[in-house]
Amino acid sequence: RADSASALDGILAKVLGPRLPADAQKRVHAALDAWAKARGDVTTGALSMADPRGLAFRIATSDADAAGTALHDAVDLFKIPALREPLRGGTQIRDITFATEDAPGLAHVNVARFTRDPAVKGATVTPSGIAWHAAEGALLVGLGERPAELIARVNAAAAATGADAPSARLEGEPAVVEAVKRLGDKATFAVVAQPSRFGVGAPGQSIGPIVVAWGRSGGDGWGHAEVPYAVLKDALRKATGF
Repeated sequence: RADSASALDGILAKVLGPRLPADAQKRVHAALDAWAKARGDVTTGALSMADPRGLAFRIATSDADAAGTALHDAVDLFKIPALREPLRGGTQIRDITFATEDAPGLAHVNVARFTRDPAVKGATVTPSGIAWHAAEGALLVGLGERPAELIARVNAAAAATGADAPSARLEGEPAVVEAVKRLGDKATFAVVAQPSRFGVGAPGQSIGPIVVAWGRSGGDGWGHAEVPYAVLKDALRKATGF
């Protein structure tokens, strides 16, 4: 984690060059270093297509409060002109404001609201932002139209299901366990997704996970990908209409 933060710090310094003043460089370094120290090794995510739409994450950490502070500082970096202008060019975000909001079952959720310019003059701009909340052993993060509600939903689902219940954990599925074992000790980053939880396949059908990973093997780069046949078949059926 420390190596990744240091590498990103170096990349930003090279890309932005003199546009990133010395004091801003120190802020970037401090924010990335704090995030690397606070976050854990495992992040789980969910995509919500229902209202409110967006992405929700549960980031394992040994110090959720420190991780929350680090995330605040990282988001605040985009107020630096050298970072704000590229962000504005790609997303029309022109300002970021911080506040706290209450959501169902969660009080004082930290929220960063994005003020955006319309892509077309006169068009309606959908509000969006990022929210985070320290939970036991994790930092809950939401990104979307109403991010505080997103993480409240994740928190409620975890409480209702039980964090240790087999249905709540991919490690309770043998196919997932075997797929992760095949990665060995080479992976430095891996995404494991269970397509059956996204409605792929027939009800009750056993489908292996989608796995994308990369890392190093000896002195060489290493990559690994697995996509179950059922997923390819389902994608082909939807694409062709058969």
